[in-house]
Parts: sequence; C-alpha cells; structure tokens
Amino acid sequence: MPYASRYPCGIVVVPKERASRFETEDEISLSHLATILHKVFGLFGSKLKDPPLSFIIHTKPYSPVAEEKNRHWHFEILPRLQHWGGYETGTGLIINALVPEKAAAFLKS
Repeated sequence: MPYASRYPCGIVVVPKERASRFETEDEISLSHLATILHKVFGLFGSKLKDPPLSFIIHTKPYSPVAEEKNRHWHFEILPRLQHWGGYETGTGLIINALVPEKAAAFLKS
C-alpha cells in the first residue's frame, strides 16, 4: 500500500528490478506478477466483497530511444469503495478517509 494512497485500500504493484516498460518483462517475472495479482484480487474479493476496480498500468510509451533508467513501470489497483461528494466533484481532489496502515492491516487479517 502506498504511503498516501488516493483511494481507500489502493495498492501499487512494483517489480523488484527496475524496468521502464512492462511489455519487456520475461515469463518468470510475469508468472510471479500473476501470483501477486491473484492474491490481491482474492483479498479484494473476500475482504471487500468484489468492489468495482480501476486498474492502471504505468509504463513508458514506446520509443526507439534507449531505456530510461529513472522510470519504473508499475500497476495501480484502486477499489472504488466510496462515492465522490461535492468537494471531490468540485475540486477533483480526493479525500481518502482510511489510513493506509489500517487498510493494510485489514486486508492482511
């Protein structure tokens, strides 16, 4: 769970080895990723009752130039557990009322 997630129970999945593009991962890394995603979606199903999700892949756009060492591809998985109120709708700023540490403890329990 990120230090300051935008949504309650939002999770970021980041590979251990730095890479700028998701599509260049090898089969072993993708197999490990599939295992992790299976666990995450299983937790969301059992603990959060299968909420709607936003699933975002952050990866470097294709370019013929060399890999960028300062980029790190990652997934954001954001369960949609709350509806936006007037403040969020009017400003575009999201209030997350659940501290990430409590969300992590809840999902781990």
